Amino acid sequence: MNDVEKTEQTENTKKKPERFFGVRHVQYALLVSVNMLSYGTRNILNVAIIAMVDVSSPADNVPTYPEWSDKKNVILSSFFWGYICLQILAGQIAKNYGPRLFLAGAVFVYSIFSILIPLLGANYGYEGVIACRIIQGLAQGFVYPSVHNLLSAWALYKTGLKLRVSFMQLQNCIPFTFITGSPLGTVIAMPVAGYLASTSLGWPSAFYLYGGIGILWCVLWFLIGSDNPEKHNKISEVELKYIHRGTSVEDRENSALSALPYLMQWLVSLVMSPIADYLVVKKITSIRTSRKIFNSIGLFVPALALFSLILVGSTEKTLTIVILVIAVGFNSATLSGFNVNHIDIAPVHAGTLMGLANTAATICAIVAPLAVDAISYISGYVETEKALWNIVFGVAATIYTVVGIIFDLTASGEIQPWNHFQSVNDKSPKNIKEPI
Repeated sequence: MNDVEKTEQTENTKKKPERFFGVRHVQYALLVSVNMLSYGTRNILNVAIIAMVDVSSPADNVPTYPEWSDKKNVILSSFFWGYICLQILAGQIAKNYGPRLFLAGAVFVYSIFSILIPLLGANYGYEGVIACRIIQGLAQGFVYPSVHNLLSAWALYKTGLKLRVSFMQLQNCIPFTFITGSPLGTVIAMPVAGYLASTSLGWPSAFYLYGGIGILWCVLWFLIGSDNPEKHNKISEVELKYIHRGTSVEDRENSALSALPYLMQWLVSLVMSPIADYLVVKKITSIRTSRKIFNSIGLFVPALALFSLILVGSTEKTLTIVILVIAVGFNSATLSGFNVNHIDIAPVHAGTLMGLANTAATICAIVAPLAVDAISYISGYVETEKALWNIVFGVAATIYTVVGIIFDLTASGEIQPWNHFQSVNDKSPKNIKEPI
């Protein structure tokens, strides 16, 4: 790069849009909301099914199906029969033909079949519900790949900024930064579904509500959503240049690489989870020990990967990608660590504990990009300097390490005395004993 190009690049970097809230922020908001919606639509059945199979009903016109009681687990799992099928293919389709229409189509399909669940359940039994859930799973298989494609097009770029996206993705295992809508959607959906099921509207209203919201989202997306900044008819030239920061279109054709860490994450989780269960079932380790082993893998391996990034040169792109894929992939081991430990220690309050944990995780994801700005301000390094990212990676790796050590020193696998209210006055040591 000659001096003229460097000067032009510097000028493009410095020139920011006058408005703080731009077209790109609208796109981010839509992508956050679609993840909230997708996870909400996916998880309302977890609560609604309790009312569906209950003999009692808050109103005479609300149907219940107690004969489905022994089919609950089959119904709940059926979503994933469809969900697992198309994600890799969906990523390539979205990359080649543009994710905007595929995302809209996916949301429209799973929203329509949310509305159809009560109807098909009434006419075709639990098989009708299973059919709806399979189709919803197939449709939602397009959501994450499409969102990742869209984020890769709308995220701020240049070398340092691209690393910033990757860093933020490492902050929170599954719901990375803009994907924080996923846990929040679950936290909102479950109490909403429970409330509606307890009213005269009954459990069907939860499916109607989320189906209606999904259709409304599709309308908004058609009006203001876009595959990339170039195709948006309302974006200003200043904001367009600010997003690109002087990069070429070819530099941004990397959606497959964006999805690669998540593919690795999924593959690693398929290996880790059965091993963790095997160790406990065969009594090779206690529950507590198993949770600590896999939580340590899920935190210490990414920490080591982040520390190693400090030693990698800024021109070694392939090695950087490999290390980031390892970091994100092995982070999935925490799903067999702290992520299920809520159920181990307090099954009665597991939902509340998970809600608290996800809320804390979401706050961390919000703070992460602000922390990068703070480090930049304090250190004096700009976002295009690798020295800044060495500090960021070091801080993140240190947090992973410290949190992992705390979990290993303090975690338990036994049901805690506060799990049941009567345990407050119960002096029996049976629920207090720690495993070896």
